[in-house]
Parts: sequence; C-alpha cells; structure tokens
Amino acid sequence: VIAMNVNDVICNGAAPIAFVDYIALEKTSEYMLKEIAKGLLEGAKQSDMPIVGGETATLPDIIKGDGEGFDLAGTCLGVVQKDKIISGKDIVPGDIVIGIESSGIHSNGLTLARKALGEEDYSELLIPTRIYVKQILNLIEKVKVKGMAHITGSGLLNLKRLKKDMGFDLELPEPPSIFKKIMDTGVEIEEMYRTFNMGTGFMVIVSKEDKDKALEILNKYYSSYAIGKVIDQDIIKVNIKGLDKSFSL
Repeated sequence: VIAMNVNDVICNGAAPIAFVDYIALEKTSEYMLKEIAKGLLEGAKQSDMPIVGGETATLPDIIKGDGEGFDLAGTCLGVVQKDKIISGKDIVPGDIVIGIESSGIHSNGLTLARKALGEEDYSELLIPTRIYVKQILNLIEKVKVKGMAHITGSGLLNLKRLKKDMGFDLELPEPPSIFKKIMDTGVEIEEMYRTFNMGTGFMVIVSKEDKDKALEILNKYYSSYAIGKVIDQDIIKVNIKGLDKSFSL
C-alpha cells in the first residue's frame, strides 16, 4: 500500500513526506497487525517518509474474508514547488521513454493472476512492489524529466495520461516468466499489456540529449533501459523482443 501511494506521488515530481494508514479487521489479530506493521515500516523506510498516524478498527459485521478478513488502505502526502511540477506538458515527439524494471506482478492484476496460476506460483504474487522514490528524486535533481508513469492497473495505457494527442513507439524486453505463465493459460497478449506491468514497473520521459545521463543515474538503483520514443500519433505501438509479437493499444 505504501509503494502504490509513493510511486504515484513521485510521478508529478513530488517528494513523499507523510503517510497515514487505515486497517479494518474481521476480528482482532495481534499476529496480523504485527505483520502489516512490519511491511508498512519497511515501505516507509525505503521512501524516507514517516508514518504520522493511522486508524485500526475491528468490524466483524462489515469485513468478511477467507479466514481472517481485513481491509488495508493508506494516504500519502507529497510536496513539490509549483514551478517544478512534472505534468507532461513539455513532452514532444522524439523524446525518449526509459523503462525501470519491476520486481514482479506488483499490486495490480492479482485477481486475474490468482485465477490463471496454480498454488505453486502464489509466492511470486507476494513479492513486494518495488519502490522507486529514491532513484526518481535523485534523477529529477540532475535531469529535466518531462513525464513519468507508474505502470499499475491498465498497464501501458497509463502512458496515455501524460499528454493528449501523442503516443509511443515501444520496443519492450521479453517479459519475465511469471507473466508468460499467465499468458500461456489463454490470456491474449494485448490484455496482458493492458493489465500487468509485464516487467517494467515505471517509465520516465526525457529528451534525446538527456537519455544517457538519465540511464546512468537510474541504473545505479535498478535495471533501466531505453524502450522507445514519443510519436505524433494518439496510439501506443508495441513490439516485444524475443516473442516476435507486435500490436497497438
């Protein structure tokens, strides 16, 4: 829950400065609360952000689950100077799209993944969502970043939010094996790239001139690579290396 919040906040160039959580339980469980607290603390540390408050409630008439049901939510506050907001308005055709590797499924598409995979693969669904805060805040201090997209629900379609009437021509790496397993159950490739991050959890738009410097900075943290360019068409063209697959969204 922290990763999903902070990765969205940094897309506008903001630094996360505070987080509050909300946990509702079907029945009180010290073990569950302790495990959730461990995860929240680790996410906050990775984001250099304090957890400043929260609420815990036991609501057996409302919360129902398989076993011990719970509902977990959170809100993050971020700050950025008004003249440093990154909105995508400066994006032009020819700008470069850089992708940053994900840690796995992240937090979107889990319902489809559970239906498609066997229990032997469930451990893959529990890999924590990667937090990109430190590398992105470092990047925007040193390079003019024109736009950013956290690749969550809707997959590559998140890019379309960056600037109206522009699109992208992408050449993406072969997806990790967990996504291939889901695809092998009969899910169409276009649906996969509209649902999952497919191995690329975050994307950054920079000018051609800033590409090399941006890659140098980003690769100090997680594997990052140039995956395409901005085009003067309202479409996302996709070519998948190693799969001999091409399509448009």
